[in-house]
Amino acid sequence: IFFLFGLFDVLVCFFVDFFFCLIISLFFCLDLFDYFIFNNRIFYTRLRGLGIIDIFDINFLGVSGVLARSSGIIWDVRLFSNYEIYFLLKFYFNFTQISDSFDRSLCRILDTRASLLIIKKLCNFFFLNEHSPQLYDYFITENTIESIIMLFYSLWILLLPGCSAVSVEHPKGEYSILIVMTWGVCCRIRIRCSDFVHLCVLDVLLRGFLLHDLVCILGNIDVVFGSVDR
Repeated sequence: IFFLFGLFDVLVCFFVDFFFCLIISLFFCLDLFDYFIFNNRIFYTRLRGLGIIDIFDINFLGVSGVLARSSGIIWDVRLFSNYEIYFLLKFYFNFTQISDSFDRSLCRILDTRASLLIIKKLCNFFFLNEHSPQLYDYFITENTIESIIMLFYSLWILLLPGCSAVSVEHPKGEYSILIVMTWGVCCRIRIRCSDFVHLCVLDVLLRGFLLHDLVCILGNIDVVFGSVDR
């Protein structure tokens, strides 16, 4: 699996076959996770009814992602904004009604399945479709980690003077960036990560529960404290 991260100079043969086998194996792992975890009575009774948040708090506090979809709000930036090439794809998104920890865990597993289906469709489009731009010419060239780093440093975006904002669908929620440019110089940038927003919702999620429930809720809302510090 090391060549997936650019550690080899040249990609080995049968990359597409290996990638499809990896996707199928991940589907099998998700099936095992569903069978052994979500069918477990202890797991169900521990998470069912824990950390319930209503629609008013979700709209008032700006909660997005799995926490919003677990309460019945049908909101996905990929569906309503159609950025990048999502308008060419047919993908599935899920939502539940109870908005507790068990529903949020179930939504994350279903989102993982939907992401794997999107990856499989993109591989079929780019590798197996003869009318699409083939990626074999890129993969057979030298692809070191240094060349990938130089690619990110050499590609810049062109922003006109003014204010620009963009939002994408993050696995944890809605990820927004606001950039203010003055003649080629960035004078202000604001990154709105959903981790900090969801961490501020702990006051609502923990009302009426004990201190040991904090561990379950923190793992359930999937907070990365590096994004909170940023």
